[in-house]
Amino acid sequence: MIFCSTFLIFICIQLIIRKRETTIISTTLLMGILIAISGFRSHLSGPDTHVYFSDYNLFLNHVNHNNDFEFLFLEIEKLFANFGLSATEFIFFIAICSVGGVSLFYCRFSPMPLLSLLYYMSRYFLSRDLNQIRQAVACALVLWALILFAKKKYLWSYVIVISASGFHKVTLILIIILPIVSLINLNNKLLLVSAVMLAVMSYKIVGKIIYIIFDHYLHETTYTSYGDYVNGSGLLNPIIFLELFIFIGCLIYRYYLDTVNNMFELFLKIYFIGILLLISANQYAVISARIASLLTTTEPILFIYAIRGYKQYFFVSKCSFFKNYLENIEILIEIAFTCAVFFLINISNNSISGYF
Repeated sequence: MIFCSTFLIFICIQLIIRKRETTIISTTLLMGILIAISGFRSHLSGPDTHVYFSDYNLFLNHVNHNNDFEFLFLEIEKLFANFGLSATEFIFFIAICSVGGVSLFYCRFSPMPLLSLLYYMSRYFLSRDLNQIRQAVACALVLWALILFAKKKYLWSYVIVISASGFHKVTLILIIILPIVSLINLNNKLLLVSAVMLAVMSYKIVGKIIYIIFDHYLHETTYTSYGDYVNGSGLLNPIIFLELFIFIGCLIYRYYLDTVNNMFELFLKIYFIGILLLISANQYAVISARIASLLTTTEPILFIYAIRGYKQYFFVSKCSFFKNYLENIEILIEIAFTCAVFFLINISNNSISGYF
């Protein structure tokens, strides 16, 4: 299968090639392959793809109809249809925007771009770029909005957030989240633990609030009543534990830094808010996942720093014997971690069969 084969080939490339400049070339190649996989997929790939194909073909055939898609996505859809381009060409363009957006971001800001894109491929690619394509583009745009916000270009940051909401309305939550990021003190461990405990305790209350908002005000009853949309894993959701593991590792890494980079600080704070939202709303599987994943697309970068944090704590601080082997130990752990995520998310529950 091309998806699994591509992953294994580029994992081997990452094992062999260590120089960042060289891995950027490999990252660009992987980006092109992922764009092709997403852009030329079957209309039966994933639960939502057939909806996008059907809707686009209605525009192509000049059939008047209503849908709930956001304004910017809808205008691009109409533009492509007016030029007589096929649904596949439209999907291919969306794949360039989503996969290209995150790939360029990792090339620019990740210490290991190829590994970050491989992690993205493991964690997000199937559910986003082969399914939730509107959210995929929105998440890619949000990454660049965070960079502008970290550089204190607040106006342009909000312009991108509003543009991203033209692909998925849930992006508008960042208008509320970004101003309160500065209130999070990552040095205050009591505050962080208290925030997690509060999210756990508010689990049922938040569920009721979500139910009222979606049922009585937005009239989107599917999200709160349809089985596949509601049946989350609750507080036992393994993604919660994965994200907490990465967050704690990043805190350890941060502890050993002499100076903390503003972008790393912002990524970590936004990631923490994503964890809190996932915990507090997790009984509604789709709602919690779509809100939280919007804030956690930096995970393919943060997991690298988390591994480095644990390496520093367990191998450097505790046992000097490993000091001569640290670089090899680190890359092996990072690759093993990426492979484990790939297997658990895509293979173990056979979710990959719904896409290929």
